Amino acid sequence: MGIGRNQPDMRLSVILFCVGVVLSSPHGGHAQTGTRHALGAGSVETCGKWTEDRSHRASGTWLYAGSWALGFLSSAAVFSDYDLLDRLDSDAVFGWLDNYCLTHPLTPFASAIVEFVHARTK
Repeated sequence: MGIGRNQPDMRLSVILFCVGVVLSSPHGGHAQTGTRHALGAGSVETCGKWTEDRSHRASGTWLYAGSWALGFLSSAAVFSDYDLLDRLDSDAVFGWLDNYCLTHPLTPFASAIVEFVHARTK
């Protein structure tokens, strides 16, 4: 029978479990098969790299990771009963990530996304 709408905690647990599997890979924030990445945030492996890239916003190097983060969060919202992005726009999400990553520079970027999910589901 799959995970139904009446099981929000189970759905969120499945999403977070999948992220945990990816984070436990030997390649930081991505699962790698051959030379292809199955999931990842591009060149942004740590919060420190996100912060560095965001400090040079005009270069656009942070856009790939930002787009990945928004896509991940949108998918998580669709497959859970939590509206993770309710009343937020991309600037609000990026601002949260900026603040989190500034104080956690060694944290994998994908872990910052998981922390965002935890913060929005409390």
